[in-house]
Amino acid sequence: MFEWLIPLLLVVLLLIWLLDLPEILGEALGGLVLAAIVGTVKLTAFLIRKLVTAGKPQP
Repeated sequence: MFEWLIPLLLVVLLLIWLLDLPEILGEALGGLVLAAIVGTVKLTAFLIRKLVTAGKPQP
């Protein structure tokens, strides 16, 4: 279902590694990048939980 997510995350990690964003642009941007990655992972987990529990009846 989310097969496109793994290559996308790999590309983002490769870009971070190649550009070395935290060192070039400072710790603040590195923190923002990490926050964006964590937010994306949390949103993805939330959406997957919603999809998994969508078929289950609510009490």
